[in-house]
Amino acid sequence: MRKPYVKDLRVLDGQLKGLLDDEIVDRSEVGVLQDRINSFSDSYTDEDLGEHAYKLYEIQAYALFLKDDIKNAEKFLSDAISLRGRNYYEASVLSRFIEDKKIYIQKYVVNQVKHHGKVEILKGLAWFIVATIITSVSYAWAGSRAESSADGESSYYVFWGAMLFGLYTLGRGIYLYASSYAKAKQILDRL
Repeated sequence: MRKPYVKDLRVLDGQLKGLLDDEIVDRSEVGVLQDRINSFSDSYTDEDLGEHAYKLYEIQAYALFLKDDIKNAEKFLSDAISLRGRNYYEASVLSRFIEDKKIYIQKYVVNQVKHHGKVEILKGLAWFIVATIITSVSYAWAGSRAESSADGESSYYVFWGAMLFGLYTLGRGIYLYASSYAKAKQILDRL
């Protein structure tokens, strides 16, 4: 006699495979899958599912992976393997997916966070250097002119403002670059 939950598990598994076959995962479809998983787990306990309980944990792990919740996906995958009693093909595939995503996050996302600080440093240096050069050349040119007047001097404050803006941007870039290590650590701690 076939258990009533087997058909429901197959439907969940089929919906999951449909999501995995899509090149771009629709978040709303993952939400629908999650709702069905929650409904299924409310209807059947692990004791009801018996030897098939691992499959529910595996499907939940995939759904969490698709929602970028790596830490909980690993937990559910570990639970699925322990319920099954051994590692199996689907679990090893998901494990590889998780490791690939972790590597991607470590290499790309963390570097992007650090890159933003470097860009701000370079922008600040550029503003400061260019404004300093223009200010220096302008003062030298004005000093060489004997007829420079007192009102002409006030126009140089614009260049001083550009220098200060450059220093501000430079300081902001240094702060962002220094804090990028803390942000990178936060990102990696979520894995």
